[in-house]
Amino acid sequence: LGAGGGVPPARTGSGGAVDLAWPAIKVHVGLGYVSTLMPMRVEAGAGEGTAQGKIKLITKVIIRFARSLGGVVGRDESHLEPILSDRDPSVPMDQPMPLFSGDATVDFPGTYEDTGDLIVSQNQPLPMTINAIIPRVVTADG
Repeated sequence: LGAGGGVPPARTGSGGAVDLAWPAIKVHVGLGYVSTLMPMRVEAGAGEGTAQGKIKLITKVIIRFARSLGGVVGRDESHLEPILSDRDPSVPMDQPMPLFSGDATVDFPGTYEDTGDLIVSQNQPLPMTINAIIPRVVTADG
């Protein structure tokens, strides 16, 4: 559900009607769902060749977006950081935030592990197009 340029709390419709959390002129209604992207394991290289199978730590993630808003990134569904969620105070509250195109850098809630997994997820009714995911990785040789 999207109304008046914002994302109100989820509502359940009844009899073809939905009670809104606030008045709105333009409303988008649909079924809610979560989109989750889990790229292949990180290959960042290492002093002794490949990073595959070695202990690694992802410290930051740069995500290249095209016309996107919202979303979270993390090592799993229990450790997520918001990406494009800050509202620009120069945008009036009755207008939607402009969509973002470019690189967003996020501190990554990672830990030393051998997989280097990460996920990017969108659980709001907002657009998200990802052109690249660029992790900053520290790899331990030995």
